[in-house]
Amino acid sequence: MHNNNQRGFYLYNGSTGNTIGNNNIMSNGVAANDSWYYNFYNDQGDDVTATNNYWGTDNTTIIEESIYDKSDEGSKGTVTFLPIRSGPAPCAPIPELPTIILLSIGLLVLARYVWIKRLNSDAD
Repeated sequence: MHNNNQRGFYLYNGSTGNTIGNNNIMSNGVAANDSWYYNFYNDQGDDVTATNNYWGTDNTTIIEESIYDKSDEGSKGTVTFLPIRSGPAPCAPIPELPTIILLSIGLLVLARYVWIKRLNSDAD
């Protein structure tokens, strides 16, 4: 979650049993006073576990300010964010070139098979 104008994570209206982990949650919402408001927005009454995420900082005060939850409005659930990651979570890995080549060959073989089957069914 990065560079969203209103909020990063936004949970609302019965979004229950959530565990949000191993994400990069930063620069979402409204920037103010060296912090971001609404990086994480819990707009429902259930508590949320959001641990092992990278928030762009290790300053827990700044992270707390970026989370909207029970501390902002009593009817909302609490967002538990500790422990945090000390660095960015790795993104989905990019496949290696041999994997891409093998996948492409497989798709070509499948397309040819489907084409031949169609030709044979049209000839019947």
